[in-house]
Amino acid sequence: MLYRLVASKANYWIGFWLDVVLGLALLGYGLAKHPLGLATLAAVFTGWLFFTFIEYAIHRWGYHGPDSPLSYVHRFHHSNNDVLVGAPFFYPL
Repeated sequence: MLYRLVASKANYWIGFWLDVVLGLALLGYGLAKHPLGLATLAAVFTGWLFFTFIEYAIHRWGYHGPDSPLSYVHRFHHSNNDVLVGAPFFYPL
C-alpha cells in the first residue's frame, strides 16, 4: 500500500504543489506581518539554513540509513528512475 501511494503521480504532484503553495503562503504571511528589515532577512535566511540541514539529515540518515520504511522506499526510487516517487503528500501538513 505504501508503494502505491509514494509511486502515484497524483501523490507526487499534490505534494509538490502543496509544498510550493504552503511555503509561499507562509513566507508571504510572515513578510506581511513583519517589516522587511535586517532582522526579517536574518530570520528567513536562518530558517532556510535550518530547513536545508533538516532535509539533508532526513535524506542522509533516514533514506540512506539502516533498514526502515524510508530507506526501503528510497531504494525503490533509485532502482526505478522513471517512476515519480514522492513522500506522502500529507507529510508537510
